[in-house]
Amino acid sequence: MKGNSMDKRVVLVSHNRLAEGMAGTVKMIFGADVEAHCLTPDGSVVELGRAVREGALAHPDAQTVVVADILGGSVCNQCLQDLYGMDNVKVVAGMSLPLVIGLLSIDGALSDADIEQAIEAARATTQLVTLEVADDPADAEDDFF
Repeated sequence: MKGNSMDKRVVLVSHNRLAEGMAGTVKMIFGADVEAHCLTPDGSVVELGRAVREGALAHPDAQTVVVADILGGSVCNQCLQDLYGMDNVKVVAGMSLPLVIGLLSIDGALSDADIEQAIEAARATTQLVTLEVADDPADAEDDFF
C-alpha cells in the first residue's frame, strides 16, 4: 500500500503487558518490529509518556504512530498530553492485531485517511462468529474451513 516517503515507527502503549504481547505477535505473524511501552501496576504513567515522547524526539525524520490500548485510559491520555504539538506524531486508540498490521501494511508515513482506512478494515474483522453443527457428522470435518 502507498503512504508518503517518510519513515514510520509504530509504538504500542498499554496497561500491563498487552503492548509487549501484541509486539511479539506482530513480529511472529507480520515480521515487523514495533516498540512497546507498558504501564505495570508498580510503574509510572508519567515515565511511560516521557519515554514515548523521547523516542519521538529521537527520530525527528520519522513519523511516530502511537497505538494505545483504550481511548480515555491513563496511558492514552498521558501520551496525548506528552506528545501534544508534535507534528510527526499520530495517536490511535483501540489497539487490536488487525489494526496494528493494517497500519504497518502501508509503506511510509500515514495520512489521516490512511489511518481511518486501517481502522475501518480492523472494525470489519470484529464480529460475532457462530459455528453450526453439520447434519452429517462425517461432513463436519471436511467443511470446517
